[in-house]
Amino acid sequence: MICQIGFVLMFVQAMHTLHLAINLLIQIIYQQHLVPLHAYIVNTNIRTNYGTYCKQKTNYNLCDKCTAVYKTCFDSYSTTCYECNPGSYLYNTTCSTECPVDIPYKDTINNMCVVTCTSYQQDGYCVESCSDNYYIYDADKQCYQFGCPEGTYNQVTTFYCYGCSLGCATCTDGIINSCITCIQGYFLQGVSTCTDVCNVNPDIVQDWTNGRCAKSCPTGTYMQTLPSGNLACRNTCPGYYYSNICVPACPAQTFPDGIVCTSYAGPCSVCYGEQVNQCTQCDSGYYLADTTFVEVCPDTKPYANLANQTCVSTCPDYLYLAKKICFSPCPTFLSIYKLNGKKECVDSCYSKSYISSGICYSCDSNCKECYGPINGNCLQCESPNYLYQQKCSPTCPSQLYTDLTDRTCKQSCPSITVIQGQYCKSNCDVNNFLYGQLCVATCPTYTYKSTSEKKCLLCNSLCRSCNGPLVSQCYSCIENYLLNGNTCTKTCPDLYDYEAQKCVSNCGTKYELTDFKSCVKTCPTGYLKCIKKCLITPPDGYYSNGDSCIQCTSKCSKCTSQNVCQACIKNYYLTLQTCSNTCINKYLYMDSTTQTCVTKCPPQLYHQESYDKRSCVEDCVIGYKFNDQCVSSCPKGMYIKNKFCTNCPQACEECTSATNCTACVQDYFLENGLCQLSCLIGKTDYKNHACVSQCDPPLFEYQNQCLENCPTNPVFYYHSNICMDTCPNNTFQNNQECLDCDVSCSSCIGPSNNDCLVCEETYYLHDQQCTLTCPYLYNDVDRSCVISCPRNLLLDGNKCVLICSLYMYSNTCLSSCPLGTYDSNFICYDCSQNCLECDSFGCNKCANGSFLNDGSCSNYCPYYYNVVLNKCEQLCPEGTFLHIDQCSASCPANTYIYLQTCIADCPFKTILIDSICYQCPERCLVCKNQYECLNCEEPYYQYKGECVVACPTALPYQNKIYYACQSECSPNTYERGYDCVKECDLIIYQNKCLKQCPYGYYGSIICKPCKLECKACNDFNICTECSENFYLERNQCDTQCTRIKDLKQKNAL
Repeated sequence: MICQIGFVLMFVQAMHTLHLAINLLIQIIYQQHLVPLHAYIVNTNIRTNYGTYCKQKTNYNLCDKCTAVYKTCFDSYSTTCYECNPGSYLYNTTCSTECPVDIPYKDTINNMCVVTCTSYQQDGYCVESCSDNYYIYDADKQCYQFGCPEGTYNQVTTFYCYGCSLGCATCTDGIINSCITCIQGYFLQGVSTCTDVCNVNPDIVQDWTNGRCAKSCPTGTYMQTLPSGNLACRNTCPGYYYSNICVPACPAQTFPDGIVCTSYAGPCSVCYGEQVNQCTQCDSGYYLADTTFVEVCPDTKPYANLANQTCVSTCPDYLYLAKKICFSPCPTFLSIYKLNGKKECVDSCYSKSYISSGICYSCDSNCKECYGPINGNCLQCESPNYLYQQKCSPTCPSQLYTDLTDRTCKQSCPSITVIQGQYCKSNCDVNNFLYGQLCVATCPTYTYKSTSEKKCLLCNSLCRSCNGPLVSQCYSCIENYLLNGNTCTKTCPDLYDYEAQKCVSNCGTKYELTDFKSCVKTCPTGYLKCIKKCLITPPDGYYSNGDSCIQCTSKCSKCTSQNVCQACIKNYYLTLQTCSNTCINKYLYMDSTTQTCVTKCPPQLYHQESYDKRSCVEDCVIGYKFNDQCVSSCPKGMYIKNKFCTNCPQACEECTSATNCTACVQDYFLENGLCQLSCLIGKTDYKNHACVSQCDPPLFEYQNQCLENCPTNPVFYYHSNICMDTCPNNTFQNNQECLDCDVSCSSCIGPSNNDCLVCEETYYLHDQQCTLTCPYLYNDVDRSCVISCPRNLLLDGNKCVLICSLYMYSNTCLSSCPLGTYDSNFICYDCSQNCLECDSFGCNKCANGSFLNDGSCSNYCPYYYNVVLNKCEQLCPEGTFLHIDQCSASCPANTYIYLQTCIADCPFKTILIDSICYQCPERCLVCKNQYECLNCEEPYYQYKGECVVACPTALPYQNKIYYACQSECSPNTYERGYDCVKECDLIIYQNKCLKQCPYGYYGSIICKPCKLECKACNDFNICTECSENFYLERNQCDTQCTRIKDLKQKNAL
């Protein structure tokens, strides 16, 4: 029995199972590419391929339909197939549209899932060859659509991928030092080498975050030692981390706070937690403020109780307070003060008390300070009393000064006080000024009141009285100096008023004594009172009359009386001792220089007559100067020069200037304004006695002369008023006359004027006629009509030209060079092979399949391929970025821009901002941006985002751990000079690292305070120097002293 395609023969279960096992074995062998499928055709009684038949008994010969995806199957279930329809693929005995992960590739020829392809794998399918624009990597038989895979690089101008050197994720070549990034487990050493062991100093640490060898870990990572022994920077620690280093357990003096190791809380000897405020007992030299250790008690609890090393707000009743410390009893070197509700141990007794046998007692009520109990033992008085002979009294004796500053009676006031009557004071009263040491209400001569300083200050040395220190602030002057305004000067600039004793600009109602530049009430004897002045003689316009002056009449400038003039004012003239504006005699001339009437003007003046008036003038107002007269016009043979009548040059009959004659005398010819015996430049016109540039009709030009007729022997021809021996161009001979050619001809032969030889511009010669249009082409060189251009000429439209106006290509003129050519000096040349656009320097654009390289088109690029401009580049130009071997307008996804290159990760000492790796500032290891540093190289320190050699005074401390500038050393560090260090190898004092303890402290590891009576010590019980009032004996300080003592302070002297 034979089943139709898509149906299966139903058979006994035993044969089904056997056949299934056999075919399963066949599929496995094929999928592993061991033997071709056709080698395994099983010859059983039951066949389920196309055209098979069945020999079972009738009851078993039934055909059933396969599932849709099966082409041939054992039954209708999805697990009994051995051949699939197109679009579905067989794995084991199942057909599916997708292949499983362990058998991933689709064989489209046999419709099966396979582990590996025999040729190439592309997008999950087995193919004979990769599609166009796919990248081929022969090593794994893969086709890649978007570039070569990790660990390979692309050969320029091809789609083939080649393996990088060991450890490279991306590279530029297959050699060992051409890596760009590294695969996991390898690190970039230097610029382009990947290694699995970082061993080149100083970059010996494996930076797993950035895939580089580094000398220190970047921010956010922790250094740890790997099982291999290599140092590595990772984001997490397997145990704990302490100071950015991974440790298996927290070190001594630290405790685990989560996974962080934190230092214990300072000098706590007993605590109930790890914090600084969880202390219950302190080391020696420290005190407990609530639950926090301190060296000096805070203001809220300022007193240190030595009994239990705690800070308290007040000492207990059974203890004494001394220097903010609670004692019981008081030390022998201090005194007991139990007055006014206080109970203290003091160095010296408070005010209004005195010491006796180590105890403070009250002074007399009148005393402020004393050394005994009565008013006679006073050292200082309370107000309102004053101290005199150790007693306090309300007033001082009359012969003494009362010093209000210290409330004492004195013989004289101290120099630091001022004297106000009988009192010594700190300052003068409000309305008084300090003069020397005295307080005065009015400042003396030569001084002035300074309201700002409340003092009498010296005037300027020239001032007798003043209101300030300047020479311009005077009220009066010293002897031999005059007051001008507020300034004292030797002389006055204008006048001096003796009565007012100051300089003035005018005398006002007084008389000006001009000879002495002063002002007086009356003129001295021998002086005339004249116009508010004292004068010896009357001025012009006045005459004397006793001791005063009288003004002349208005027209007289000098006179001897009201009726006798001696001289006249301007514009008036003296005649018969009288001044008039005109001369009485009209034949006399008015002389303005002497203002008199004269018969003849004096030398240097001209006689001017106008409107029946005669005048002597320096310059002619009307007319011109001729001899000593003013004339309306100059005589013939003269010309006007600067209003003077001046003689014309010799041979000039008339002229307008010394260089321009207008008419000549007999036998001279006028040429260019000069009169000459013969013409030098122009033509000689005998008829008009002139030199001319051309002969005017009816004269004819001949040999530079103007003639009335041309010569006849030899014959000369008439043409345009010129005598010629031959006819000129554009004419032809007709008898003794030259006739003009037609306007279209530049040369003709006659007898007609249009029998042309050469044509004028814009005309072309055609059959001895000059025409504006040609039937074929125009020859612009010889102005003729032609059928084709001669070999030496170029075709420009319908013209033959010698040179093209724009561009020339193949002996033809064009407006622009055609495609595939370039212009060089307005000549179009063909581009090179495969070049679409070019210029004189080479090709600019190549045809598809060619690459622009150094001005020519090549089949491959030796350097980098610019995908933007479709050309080869030695270096990627600005605006493009190098990715593998191509210059692109942008970097692909998951890459970053660094120095115009696309890279997978930013290198060390750079910062990623907006997909760009910016170089950190100089000397910077880790930065916030390209301008601001976070962590500096050794030995530089971070200050305001910059790396500096030394920290500035604003942040003087240099953190040697993080290399940063700080205002003070941070907790858990020690101050060593201006360095903040993690460990102190010297002696510790208040978080400072010192070579030796300061004065008053001792110790070899930590500085502790000496005893109170010790000023310096080597140990707590070994004093080397004592405090005040103590004496050193056998390394101890004691108050015992056999010498005399001070009664007030009880100190040994």
